[in-house]
Amino acid sequence: DPLTKQVLKGRKTALIKGDFVVFHIGARANRHVDGNYKWIGDAFEIMTQELEDNPDLGCLGVEAYVGKTGTISIQYWKSLDQLNAWARSGRNTHSGAWARLMKMGRETTNYGFWHEAFEVKNGKYDAIYLNMPPLLLGNCRNVELKQISGKMSSAAGRAGNSDGTDYATHLGKPDY
Repeated sequence: DPLTKQVLKGRKTALIKGDFVVFHIGARANRHVDGNYKWIGDAFEIMTQELEDNPDLGCLGVEAYVGKTGTISIQYWKSLDQLNAWARSGRNTHSGAWARLMKMGRETTNYGFWHEAFEVKNGKYDAIYLNMPPLLLGNCRNVELKQISGKMSSAAGRAGNSDGTDYATHLGKPDY
């Protein structure tokens, strides 16, 4: 249960070596919700399980959320090439789901589907977690959660753009 994960006290940042990809994918009901919406959710769960069970595919971690306007799966990948190889492979669970969603998209506007992919260069990102259990990038394979200090004290410092002395000192000491 994600809510019972151990809360890590203090300010932490997520450190990952090398470039990586952030991938957002989701679906929404544009009209009434029917059995197709449940199928979409089930398909996302099956694909997520496949990715978690097979780290050699290149997926570093997945978090999924459901809201009033739809679903989103936030994924972290080693590379865009590995993401595309998995998506296009006829041997993975994505292939059948993709075909069904494309057919559904041609037949009705009742559902919408989308994705976005971002390539992140080594060290050019900011992540901060205050009194949180590991989540998102901080809950991925090959990621170290580190107590924030020094250069990592500011957002610009964590993104590799300053020495951390630009911390907003009016907020108090950056050492917790």
